[in-house]
Amino acid sequence: MKSIDQNEFFKNTILRLLRNDEIEKALQDCLIYLKEFMPGERLQLCRYNRGLKALQVIAVATAQEAYRTELVYAVDEAGQAYLESPETPTFEIVNRFGRDPVASSLSRRSGMFLNHSAMVIQSRGKKDEMGTLVLLAEGEDRYNDHHLKLFSMLKEVFDNLFANVNRFDELNQVKELLRIDMDALRCRVLGHPESKVVGKDFGLRRVMELVAEVAPLASPVLLLGETGVGKEVVANAIHNLSPRKKNPFVPVNCGAIPEGLMDSEFFGHERGAFTDARSQRKGYFELADKGSIFLDEIGELPPKAQVRMLRVLQENQIQRVGSNERLNVDVRIIAATHQNLQEMVQDGRFRADLWFRLHVFPIAIPPLRKRKEDIPALVTYFIEKKRKELNLAAPSEFYPGTFDTLVDYDWPGNVRELENVVERALILCKDRPLNFNALVQSGHAVEEVEKSTSEGKLLSLDEYTARYIKRVLEKTNGKIEGPGGAAEILNINHGTLRYRMKKLNIPFGKKRFF
Repeated sequence: MKSIDQNEFFKNTILRLLRNDEIEKALQDCLIYLKEFMPGERLQLCRYNRGLKALQVIAVATAQEAYRTELVYAVDEAGQAYLESPETPTFEIVNRFGRDPVASSLSRRSGMFLNHSAMVIQSRGKKDEMGTLVLLAEGEDRYNDHHLKLFSMLKEVFDNLFANVNRFDELNQVKELLRIDMDALRCRVLGHPESKVVGKDFGLRRVMELVAEVAPLASPVLLLGETGVGKEVVANAIHNLSPRKKNPFVPVNCGAIPEGLMDSEFFGHERGAFTDARSQRKGYFELADKGSIFLDEIGELPPKAQVRMLRVLQENQIQRVGSNERLNVDVRIIAATHQNLQEMVQDGRFRADLWFRLHVFPIAIPPLRKRKEDIPALVTYFIEKKRKELNLAAPSEFYPGTFDTLVDYDWPGNVRELENVVERALILCKDRPLNFNALVQSGHAVEEVEKSTSEGKLLSLDEYTARYIKRVLEKTNGKIEGPGGAAEILNINHGTLRYRMKKLNIPFGKKRFF
């Protein structure tokens, strides 16, 4: 490690933290500089929320990538007592995570950083908010007092940084509230934009017959089918064919909401209900009043959230967090899952009473491999859709045998996978005849693994896992988190996916797989 004059070190770190408008980029720039003088593989900014008793990760930076995040980790009682104590040190070295009440709690819950060291700076803001700047390095006993002395020089600028982040997040919260209200108003005035159901005359004919029967009624609908079959499109169709079509349609991915935020997200909160509640906020059910709410991946709801969801279905009332007032809501429930809820009920993972409430009118949506007659129409639809989105010229012709290739493939990712393949083909082929052969062949990673096994070349579990993760990353163009990202497809937390990628030496970043 380099030796350096402390004044020079302070000046250079401050410049790196202040010259970037994006907090995650500022952290990355600072981390790259810090690595010259101390161990460091990850620098992250966190906020402890007293109301939720949880630690929110705001931004993360490594040498390879930097990103904002909304990860929330519940902290156990020992960790809560430590963070809320006035005697919590401002600067701290944690060289053994198992001995630290906060680090051990987070490691157990996230499955990450089990063998790491850290240096921590705490910043107490207004309303008992606490910000935490954490520098992490792999391995135990990586930090000493000299490292901490240098790192602690960031305290003053970190206090200002944390205050600015809070102001920025408060502004974004107000903007998001306005956007949601405008969307709801637009839906009331114009109705929800119609979604085209491709295949309604062929593979989805029976599905659309059931949709036509149930749409005019107020009964809950449960859509069943594999990931990527188009459950939200069918839910849209139910809404658009119902008397509620001029009112809001609110889609919610139940698996994407941290457990500690579910009450606030679903039912809303009052200003001051908890530390970060700087303004009143309507929840999804209130926004969907007189319309429909689409609860995607309903099987991902944790037990406590299932109880509260059942109460809403029974009483048609909600209660904002921090309020004693009950609000009446008139919402049509459309739920969806790729899981077997009946088995989950038998295993005790899903409430039987909630399942009975939802299972009034189930509709099973067949996977694409069982309705291959829809593939030509879907390809034509996606070509036109993606061509407009990407501002590309329409393909003049198809490569010979194109549709045979598409029909021969079983599409484990269903319609969503087909849409991604069409988009990639349009980008790659441009002035040439549209050709899907290479793109579909890359989807046969599992078959290649099975073939290598049958030929005697046995793979370790890590090799198999790495191949499969790479295959999914190819499909997402390297995108890890968010809608359509690899973490969503693999159905795991994006932080867990990054941890596994690091262990398996899979590179980060978009377009690293082509």
